[in-house]
Amino acid sequence: MQRYQRKVGDCITPKSGIEAFLLVSRQQIDYDRRYNQITKYIIILNQAKFKVKKLRLIRCTLRDDFTTFFPNIYPSIETVIYENCDLVEPVKFGFYKNQKVLKIINCVTHNSTNVSENGCNFTKTCNGVTFEIIEKLLSKSADPALLQQKYISPLKELEADVYFGTYLNSNQSYLLQVITSIENCKLRDNETVFSYSMIKTLLDSTLQIENASSLPPIQLQISRFKELGQINESQSIKKIMNIAELNGLSIIGFEEIITGEKLKIDTIQIKLTSLEGRQLSLKIKGKIY
Repeated sequence: MQRYQRKVGDCITPKSGIEAFLLVSRQQIDYDRRYNQITKYIIILNQAKFKVKKLRLIRCTLRDDFTTFFPNIYPSIETVIYENCDLVEPVKFGFYKNQKVLKIINCVTHNSTNVSENGCNFTKTCNGVTFEIIEKLLSKSADPALLQQKYISPLKELEADVYFGTYLNSNQSYLLQVITSIENCKLRDNETVFSYSMIKTLLDSTLQIENASSLPPIQLQISRFKELGQINESQSIKKIMNIAELNGLSIIGFEEIITGEKLKIDTIQIKLTSLEGRQLSLKIKGKIY
C-alpha cells in the first residue's frame, strides 16, 4: 500500500496560522480605525450643525417645501439670507426658532403653472418679493398665534427687496405693523409708484407699537414717487412740504445728492404730524437725463 506523504505546503503550519491571525487582526484594526474616523466626522458635523448661526442661499430656485427641513438640520440659525434667488409661488418656508435677521436681496417672485406631470411654467410676478411671501417668512420666524396676538416680530433686522404694489391701499394693517415693529427695517421697491398717502398708511401702522418714536427711522428706498416732481428750487420744495402736510405728514429733513454717474438721490426725512409713531427715511434714486 502506498502512503500519501503531505508536503509542508499542504497544511497550515503554526507559523502560517499566526500570520493569518495577524492579517485578520490588522484588517480589523484598519476597519475599526476607519469606523472610528467616520464616527468622529459624523459627531463633528452634528456639533457643527448646532453651531451654524447663518444660512445663506444664493442663486437658488425655491419652490414647494424645498427649505422647510433646514431648521431641523440647523436648529441654531439666527440669520437667514436669500440672495439672487427665484421664489416660485406657492412656496413654503421652515420655522427658525432662534432667527433674528432676515435679508432678501435681489430676488424675483414667480408663479408656477402646471403644464404636465413632468413640468410646469414659471411666470414672473415682480422684482423683489410680494407681501404674501413676506408674511410667510415672518410667520415662520415666530409662533404665529403669538405674532397675531402682539403684532410684534421677534426679528431685530429686516432688509428686503419688496413689491408693495397696491398693498398700502388696502386695510391689511396686521402685516404692516409686524414689519414696521422690526427695530432695523430697510425696504427697497423700484417698481411701485409711491405717494404721500401710501407713506401715511405705512407710518400709521407704527402708532400702536410701544415706544415707536424711540426706534430708528424705517428706511425705504424707491425709484418712483408721484408727488416728487422737480424739487431743486425752494418754491418746489415748499410745495412738496405743503402736500405732505395735507396728508398728515411733516418733512423734517431733505438732502439732494448728484453723483458722477448722473444719478440723483433725494433723501427725505418724514414723520407723522403727531409726535407718535416712527419716522421714515425715504431715499429716491433716479437717473438724470
